[in-house]
Amino acid sequence: MDRWKVVESFVLAARMKSFSRAADQLGVSRGLISKRIGSLEKMLGAQLINRVGANMNLTEAGSHYYDVCERMLAEFAKIESDITQLQSEPLGSLTVVAPLSFGSLHLAKAVAKFSVMHPNITISFKIDADTQPSFDSSRHEFDVSIRLVPPLDDAAFLARRLGSLRWVICASPAYIKKNGFPKTPEELREHNCLTHLRLTPDRVWRFADNASVKVDGTFRSNSALAIREAALAGIGVAQLPTYYVSGDLRDRSLCPILTSFPLAERPVFALLSSRQHMPRKVKSFVDYLARWFRDAPWE
Repeated sequence: MDRWKVVESFVLAARMKSFSRAADQLGVSRGLISKRIGSLEKMLGAQLINRVGANMNLTEAGSHYYDVCERMLAEFAKIESDITQLQSEPLGSLTVVAPLSFGSLHLAKAVAKFSVMHPNITISFKIDADTQPSFDSSRHEFDVSIRLVPPLDDAAFLARRLGSLRWVICASPAYIKKNGFPKTPEELREHNCLTHLRLTPDRVWRFADNASVKVDGTFRSNSALAIREAALAGIGVAQLPTYYVSGDLRDRSLCPILTSFPLAERPVFALLSSRQHMPRKVKSFVDYLARWFRDAPWE
């Protein structure tokens, strides 16, 4: 017999001092309540209820057992209520991990706005200098990790695509004045191109129409910040994300090149720490980020 239903029947009967009222409350027969309590007494080897005609009262053992069971049922009811609330309302703690440049330049503003919208969520926003962090699925310490590279194939995590980031080929006016504009992707081979050691280790720049060109140059770095500075200094032609150089393009510190040949956009993913039972706080945050990416405020 279901232990939970047996305990629930005993507590209700003891509280209401009536098998009939307990049966009505649970929507079962009076006989089933009596049978459940009888089986409980048999299992415990102790009489819990004295029955004298229509009256009933708890024995000493029954009174002790009732106090313990009532507290247990109340605690379970509270736990169930808390879990239901967590699923229905965005509250609790939320740990978000983001890459250094994008996290600092733009995502921090979005997270701050989300925090204003949901004051019942305590947010830990962690900036990670590693653009391709590796996660031990048995020791992850985040709810959502923003990745600017395709997620690792790990069954412990769920990846949701948030949107895409545009990239632009650009150079300083001084470099262009000295070296001229490349008119086709192939002409980039004749220019000093600044390459990213991690994002383009093969030094191949890929375009939206599936075309590609292998470039070379005198400056390489694993930092987009360093490549941007080299481009501003007039060293060469750079491939940089628009979220990073939108201000430079507006004030003409950098000039876009090959605008008729757009680069392939790069997807952005939210890596979630669990595939099952997504808390409301996580769903609310990821849905919010997906809407925010559609607006792309840096553009």
